[in-house]
Amino acid sequence: MSRFTSGLTAITGITGITGITADGRPAGFICQAFSSVSLSPPLILVCVAHTSTTWPTIRITGQFSVNILGRDQQPLCATLSSPGYRKLSATDWTPSPYGESA
Repeated sequence: MSRFTSGLTAITGITGITGITADGRPAGFICQAFSSVSLSPPLILVCVAHTSTTWPTIRITGQFSVNILGRDQQPLCATLSSPGYRKLSATDWTPSPYGESA
């Protein structure tokens, strides 16, 4: 976290049952604001737009991952910036070995 000064981050996870989506689908969005609050213990700040339809489907599970995007990931950034919650339906993804986050 001490090395991340600025850039784009994607918040991804697996959807929970919210009445909007089916359980277990990958979901994600480009985070409006992301910052390190503390290095010890590790604590981050994630700011999400009030109008996000994706965040509620991820939040309900209690698990998500933060992905720091590189310059070569502009197509993924464009996909995750689009409205809606089914943005990753045509994207290859693999579950994290640490949990169910995409």
